[in-house]
Amino acid sequence: MIKSLEKLRTITGHFYNNYLKEAKGKGQKIIGWLCNYVPVEIIEAAGMVPLRVMGKPGEIKMHEATAFLNLYSCSFTRTVLQLVLDKQYDFLDGFINCATCDGMRRLGDALPYHTNLPVLYTLSVPHKMDEEAVRFFTDELETIRRKFEKTFGVSITDDALIEAIKTSNQARRLLARLYLMRKKNNPPLTGSDVQEILNAMTAIPMKEFLPLLEGILSEMEDKAPDKKNGVRLMLSGSILNNYEFIKGIEELGGLVVIDALCSGTRHWLGEIDLQSCNSPLGALAAYYLKKFPCPRMYPSEDRFQTITDLAMEYRVQGVISTVIRYCSIHIFDAPRLRDRLLDLNIPLLNLDMEYGANISGQVKTRVQAFIEMLEESVENP
Repeated sequence: MIKSLEKLRTITGHFYNNYLKEAKGKGQKIIGWLCNYVPVEIIEAAGMVPLRVMGKPGEIKMHEATAFLNLYSCSFTRTVLQLVLDKQYDFLDGFINCATCDGMRRLGDALPYHTNLPVLYTLSVPHKMDEEAVRFFTDELETIRRKFEKTFGVSITDDALIEAIKTSNQARRLLARLYLMRKKNNPPLTGSDVQEILNAMTAIPMKEFLPLLEGILSEMEDKAPDKKNGVRLMLSGSILNNYEFIKGIEELGGLVVIDALCSGTRHWLGEIDLQSCNSPLGALAAYYLKKFPCPRMYPSEDRFQTITDLAMEYRVQGVISTVIRYCSIHIFDAPRLRDRLLDLNIPLLNLDMEYGANISGQVKTRVQAFIEMLEESVENP
């Protein structure tokens, strides 16, 4: 048992965990954010706590949310609205959304009718990653900075931004070490364990998360592997923070060693280069626009190249793509991703799912058949 991981689990099991309660008791503001194109370093530089708004493992009833967001909105956005309606996030002091897809935009339209937060902003994110887009995004981030300063009476200095960037870069380097261990034949942590760690990173203050992650890494270096070899898998697709679903895949004989998810590598991969721009806001804009791209970004080839590079680097034998129903950007992305993976002789399994769903029924049968097919191809190349 990894003690640091067990401690992490006890403090992140609720929306309003003990770390958030402690921060609130000290007078700190808690700012919810939804999409990984939100530079959380701005929130931290303001002396506030960023919290990724998302659901727990398992589906929830969304009758009220569906009345405000049509059934054709993805179940992720409807889940978020339902949690707001259920007052699960009443402790928030602000909320930053992103206009990254139609579903997120419509959620941004609905939220003002159901909450009275002093800061409720939908961030405009360009679809391109060129220098003109970076300049536009820098201006958007400046708007966020001014809004926080005016609303909460704080000063977000360049020095504070630089300090926040250095702290987040430290976390990114530690996560790179964590993922390096997943290249082993018998990784010391399962894919579901890693997802719990990633969930925690977005649920507690960064300076509290770092010692926990350092403790996990320290224990892992001395830990003997306790999991048999399995079929090495990559997870791709829509947001997937449900570690129970990943655990279900691994119980069927899969070994999740890498991901291409906004709740995984697309959130943390790489570092923010403070030397690349004249200002820390410019460095943030450049990093967040040019990092491991979402399928909404253009050109698509950058994304496909990153996925195939990771698949080869982690010796992936198959890819499971979990796409939330009506998530158009991932649905239209799937055929092109399949073709590029087939060029590498890596099969792809596409799963059409609801957000938060656990592995059961037909999905379980399809995953099991996919893993058995991969096992047979290894035994009989």
